Amino acid sequence: ATPAHALDSALVSNLGKSSDGGSGAMHVLQAQSFTTGGNSLGYALESIDLDIHTAPGSDDLTVTVRESDSGDPGDTVYTLTNPAVLSSGVGTYLAPDDATLDPNTTYWVHIHYSGGGTKPRWRYTNSNNEDSGKHPGWSIGNDRSRSMPGFPLQVR
Repeated sequence: ATPAHALDSALVSNLGKSSDGGSGAMHVLQAQSFTTGGNSLGYALESIDLDIHTAPGSDDLTVTVRESDSGDPGDTVYTLTNPAVLSSGVGTYLAPDDATLDPNTTYWVHIHYSGGGTKPRWRYTNSNNEDSGKHPGWSIGNDRSRSMPGFPLQVR
């Protein structure tokens, strides 16, 4: 099989945009959509970075990449590995070996917290723009999925 297209830099990010607060204290499920570019070989997925505003009270956090089902998060495609320590700031969640994403496809980064104590809060931005340098065709959705719509979560 032909390998998926891999790059040495982020394919798309909005972490460079202003952080306008944290969301999630009342929402244990959150998801952010993103759309891949048009490379016919697809793309190798190595990791996804998420910006935590308030760290969770336990390690009971699951981050998955999901298909899009009529504009909402659908079936799980990959379960990511959490950083060694879940703390405030940008954390890298590792994809399984050989994880690939199809071209011109919308996926969701889905976050589920099942622990007790402090619920995590995720940084969001009021900007609907991505950082400069994104790969052609890639985008981050301008809304997120939770119990009510809100501004985009900050991801890379």
